[in-house]
Amino acid sequence: MEHDNKKDDERRAALWPESESEITHRGHVTLDGEKKYAVLVKSYNNKGEEKRELMVSTGLVYQNEQKLNEQSPDLSGKVKIEGRDFRLALWEKTSRAGAPYLQGQVSDTREQRRGSSFPE
Repeated sequence: MEHDNKKDDERRAALWPESESEITHRGHVTLDGEKKYAVLVKSYNNKGEEKRELMVSTGLVYQNEQKLNEQSPDLSGKVKIEGRDFRLALWEKTSRAGAPYLQGQVSDTREQRRGSSFPE
């Protein structure tokens, strides 16, 4: 039997603090006339070898100053991934080991859940 919450499982986010990375350059990339904000990030792989990644912004995420209730996200915003518009909602969490991280949900812009507030 297929998992009833398959859609939810496919639209999750998990982010953790990163102290070993450095933004070395910022600017833009233009594709097909559309300018996108981008950064070049220097970090290290598991073998300690330096690597650089080009990261292109998909949108802005804001601190949620007007939480409607405890279920409201701590951060949220509009993002565009693979040409589709979404809302990203993130909650501040702490792992069993005591490490902070962000747990999130990605939803269609028209699927705003009751009790959540998303800044524009």
